[in-house]
Amino acid sequence: MKNSFALSICMSCLLAASGVRADVVSIGEGQRSGLGVTLYSNGTALIEDARVAQLPLGNNILEFSSVSPQMLAESAQLIADPAFAVIEQGFLPANLSQTELLKAYLGKSVKVVKTHPTTGEDSVHDALVIAAVPQLMLRIDGQIETTVPGRLVFPVIPASLRANPVFRAVGQANAAARTTLRLQYLAAGLSWQADHVATFDETSGRLQLQTWATLVNTSGLDLISSRMQLVAGQVNQLTSPSAPRPLQRLLKAESMAMADTAAPPSRQSLEGYHLYSLNRPVDLFDNQRKQIPLLPLQQLPAKRQLVGSFQPNMYGQDASSQPSHPQIQITFTNDGAGGAKQPLPGGIIRLYGADQQQVTQFLGEDRLDNLPVGERAEIAVGQAFDVTIRHKQVDFKREVMGRNSFEVAFTVEVLNGSERTETVKVNELITGDWSFAEDKTAFVRDGNQAVWEVEVPAGGTVTAGYRVRLRR
Repeated sequence: MKNSFALSICMSCLLAASGVRADVVSIGEGQRSGLGVTLYSNGTALIEDARVAQLPLGNNILEFSSVSPQMLAESAQLIADPAFAVIEQGFLPANLSQTELLKAYLGKSVKVVKTHPTTGEDSVHDALVIAAVPQLMLRIDGQIETTVPGRLVFPVIPASLRANPVFRAVGQANAAARTTLRLQYLAAGLSWQADHVATFDETSGRLQLQTWATLVNTSGLDLISSRMQLVAGQVNQLTSPSAPRPLQRLLKAESMAMADTAAPPSRQSLEGYHLYSLNRPVDLFDNQRKQIPLLPLQQLPAKRQLVGSFQPNMYGQDASSQPSHPQIQITFTNDGAGGAKQPLPGGIIRLYGADQQQVTQFLGEDRLDNLPVGERAEIAVGQAFDVTIRHKQVDFKREVMGRNSFEVAFTVEVLNGSERTETVKVNELITGDWSFAEDKTAFVRDGNQAVWEVEVPAGGTVTAGYRVRLRR
């Protein structure tokens, strides 16, 4: 309210100083000639709202309704053709409420409608608002009422109150003309994410991947027939978007209910990001979530493996030996096989597979990082029920090579209780300056890890050990 009052005072001063009458031009949704929306994954969107209006020559006050309630006012810019020179601009949020309405009528008369408890007939009384906050007080028939004895009726809504937000610009038109105005601004409450649906066939060693763009609108603004684009990549933003409002209603993803016959979005590189342009107008209503196919169906080479990862204590005695189950991991390479080569935007990847009756079952999910063409991804979707790893320290010595030196030995036992042979990879993360103390070991060094990969037969057990020397 204070911002609205201050902006109105500034406008009045500027226009009074100019000595020229200012025309107030209301520019509503009905004058919209185009709507472009670029969604980012951080809850921010760039909105370009084009509208056509007849502007008179000289000073004008332009009022744009049907703008996002979560507009970042400092980001707004107004582009006009023919030219419109902006003197000042600002965002006026919606401020219509019962309290604000009563404050606006302070010292003024309203009507109170009383209903007779027996006959049900209404009677109308004049009331003077003598206080609005912190408590309402009315003068009715010469008496002070602190509780409204009926329904309050107001004659009109004051011009200072708005049921919806408005973007207002003060400026000068250099010609009386029908003008196209493009209002560009950033807004919170709009976002998108990539969601991947993957079906794995271990026999063929292929992963079938479908990528969807999930669009979310909690901005308070309906986006109708919008030209929509999506940016994949993390943009730096110092002005964090406001926390999005929770979805009041989740509409079913329309593209999941029926096949989308439109061409997939086109992609272009943009200063280190990827920009996807949807090839048809999109309706995205407030409090709606919907999905649109983002990439063509892809067939990618993949394999399944079980991985157990450990970071053993190398600098002290540790007799504990807790059994654990390895992660079920699917490894695949984004080589573009079976379709055009496409980078994969990061998002949740959900894995499905067929059982013995060829019924599709959910196998788990993981987060996929942004995956360029040619890169490999490893997704962990769950733990292997029938495979157990027992990891144990079996020797510990100090000062074997001088001060702050150690020699430590471990055994790793893998038990396979399943009905199939399993390939298990064990990763041992070792910190410090270290080397193997033995030449003959099942483990090999890979960077700062000791790695062991072994096939364990059905119902079998395989054990290996390693010994390292290290300095801290």
